[in-house]
Amino acid sequence: MNVDRVVVAGEASQFGEATSLEIERVCQERGISLQYLPRLIGITESRAPELAIASAHVPQPLSAYFWLKRWIDVLGALALMVILSPLALIAGFLVLLDVGAPVLFWQERLGWRGRPFLIYKFRTLRAPFDADGERVEVSREPSAIGRFLRATRLDELPQLLNVLLGDMSLIGPRPLLPEDQPGNLTDRLSVRPGLTGWAQVNGGKLVSKDEKEAFDTWYVRNASLRVDIHIALLTLKIVMTNQYAGQEATADTEQVRQKGVDILTSAQRKIAS
Repeated sequence: MNVDRVVVAGEASQFGEATSLEIERVCQERGISLQYLPRLIGITESRAPELAIASAHVPQPLSAYFWLKRWIDVLGALALMVILSPLALIAGFLVLLDVGAPVLFWQERLGWRGRPFLIYKFRTLRAPFDADGERVEVSREPSAIGRFLRATRLDELPQLLNVLLGDMSLIGPRPLLPEDQPGNLTDRLSVRPGLTGWAQVNGGKLVSKDEKEAFDTWYVRNASLRVDIHIALLTLKIVMTNQYAGQEATADTEQVRQKGVDILTSAQRKIAS
């Protein structure tokens, strides 16, 4: 019997984190679409995790710009979907040829006010099961096409749908896995996560978690149209020059730190100048 979709009659939070992650892992590895019934029909049976965070003192963004930003996100995402649709179709076709169906990868992340959502990307890894469901040995390294999609950020094009759905913003702190979220309710939870952000254009994986948190906090407290345009232009430059391709260019975090440069202070001076 071939199974192409699983619908769970409840929210992921009702089954415990370990069980939910295992269900998602198995479905993703076997190319099975996973949906939760409450989300599918537009209701939420259990909102405890979200309400626990939403009722806590999540810092509010200090800029009125975030109220305007949602309109910019919707119009920008629509425009980008139209302009980049040929690239998205080509990328999807290449993924289908390279790793097979489904062409999309999904994973739960934490968004605005700690609300969980499913983030979408083009798949870059092959499933460790064959058509008969038998496990096969597959490298966890992306294929040549997968590396190209990651290097050019084309694997993240499906996240434009997340922007339209209100889960994400074009620019903001990158969404974290639930287990990677800092224990304290940080400023990053007070805004929608972004396709790209201040931390990504100032080092990405080269900087530590604490430095990323500092970059994200600075962005939330200083966001403006000027800052967002600056981040967008830097992102375009990184994509065009392949600056952070593969394993973050060949640069090493420790080597960057040994230069004696305070990355955060330097980055803040860039936007102030």
